[in-house]
Amino acid sequence: MAQDGRINRRDLATLPLAAAATALASGAAGATTAPALTPTLEQRALIDDLFTAYVWAYDCSAADAFIALFDPDDPVVVGRGQLHRGERALRDWFAYLHAIRESESALWLHQALHHVYRPAGDGWLVYSYATHFGQPAAGGGSQVRSLGYFVSEVVMGETGYRFRRLSIN
Repeated sequence: MAQDGRINRRDLATLPLAAAATALASGAAGATTAPALTPTLEQRALIDDLFTAYVWAYDCSAADAFIALFDPDDPVVVGRGQLHRGERALRDWFAYLHAIRESESALWLHQALHHVYRPAGDGWLVYSYATHFGQPAAGGGSQVRSLGYFVSEVVMGETGYRFRRLSIN
C-alpha cells in the first residue's frame, strides 16, 4: 500500500478478490483507513511456527506430526501438480515423497522463508519461498535439489495456525 493510504496495482493483484472489492469500495466511499493487510506480530510468529513445524516434520519423517499441521475438516496439499485431499491422501503423498528419499539414500532438508501475507476469509494466504537441499549418502557434497514457492491458506486452530491448503510450486 502506498504511504498516502491508497491501494496500488501491486496490492490489488495480490489481494483475494473479495478483499480487493472491499478496499476499492471503502476508497470510493471516502474512507481514510484501509483494511488490515498484514497479520499482527503475534500472528506472524504463530504462522512462522507452523512453517517451522512443517519442515521439521517433513525432514524428520514424522507423518503424524505432519498431518497434525493441517485443518482436520478438509486438509489439502497440491504437490507436483496433483491434488491430495483428506488425511489418507496426505499420508499417502507423504509416504510417496519419503520413499523417493529412501531410494536415493539421501539427506533432505527444507526451508520455507520470506513470507508475504494477504487476508483470506477467516485466515491468511501466505506466499513463501521454498528451498530443498539434498546430500546423497554416497557423497558428492550438498546440493540445492529444488527452488520454488508455497502458496498456503492458513487458519487458526485450537493450538495455533493450521494449513487449510498447502500448494508446492
